[in-house]
Amino acid sequence: MTTMKDIAKVLGLNESTVSRALNNHPYVRPETREQVMEAARRMNYRPNTLARSLATSRSYVVGLVISNIANLFFAEVTKGIEGVADAHGYSVILCDTGRNAAKELKYLDLLARRQVDGIIFMSGRLPADVVAAIKQQRCPVVTVSRDGTRYGIPTVRINNRAEAAKATRYLINLGHRRIGFISGQLDDAESGLPRLEGYRAALEESGIGFDPDIVQEGDFRMESGMRACARIMQSPPRPTAIFAANDEMAIGAMKTLSQLGFKVPADVAVIGFDDTAFATVVTPPLTTVAQPLRMLGTSAMEMLLKLMAGHRLADIETVLECQLVVRASCGGTGL
Repeated sequence: MTTMKDIAKVLGLNESTVSRALNNHPYVRPETREQVMEAARRMNYRPNTLARSLATSRSYVVGLVISNIANLFFAEVTKGIEGVADAHGYSVILCDTGRNAAKELKYLDLLARRQVDGIIFMSGRLPADVVAAIKQQRCPVVTVSRDGTRYGIPTVRINNRAEAAKATRYLINLGHRRIGFISGQLDDAESGLPRLEGYRAALEESGIGFDPDIVQEGDFRMESGMRACARIMQSPPRPTAIFAANDEMAIGAMKTLSQLGFKVPADVAVIGFDDTAFATVVTPPLTTVAQPLRMLGTSAMEMLLKLMAGHRLADIETVLECQLVVRASCGGTGL
């Protein structure tokens, strides 16, 4: 079994330097840390977790609280988190809450009792009791796609309002004036309500009236997109475009449109949000707002590593840029 002493000998470093690099100590030069991490991978180094925990008073485990692992958004972000965690010797405990507030509190309590070194939270909303439970944690907590900064909680997110407005403007620039919208849960102040606000703002700045009859609330699942689309298409005059607040609901809308005898994009253009794997395999391929899903995860885990190492953050909020990916579902070829 490869030891830190073996790595130190190969690299001509002190064993203490190798130890600090492997444990993400702040006083190790980045190039030295990378050299050590590469040697550890090459030599198939596996840390003795129990010995390391006893020596450092750390568990080398982080908790991840999410809403729904079956949703590809969460699956992709989780991959980003796990990749960085594994590279730094951390294991990840995954807690799937089903967006249930009682489960969120239960899992936060469980992670505290398991004495994890840090927590990444990206489940549901942030009501007062969940915020209180997060603030009571003895370990650092980072939120993803939640507005944690208003409570002083470090956060990695996108600007949902601005990105939804960008997608709506694209449809307007293609000539659409009757644009239906399928939102996420409107009690979600981070990705539900702001995407509706962005849609509405883009309409208003173009002089297009907001019509609540062609706005329906979904729950980010495909079935809700199907139901919402059916209701929207009953409102005369029928929309010529539909913007759904995530890819799953957009694909659900496309299925309903097909069942109703409408062709996409000849009769109705459809645009989604997230750019999950679903977007490229449906017919026609889905135009969508591409979130940097893996980067959301890697950025959050890197932020958590800094906090667990005792570093101060220059900024507790990281806002990542999205990109509108144009495919065939809108019939357009550019922005």
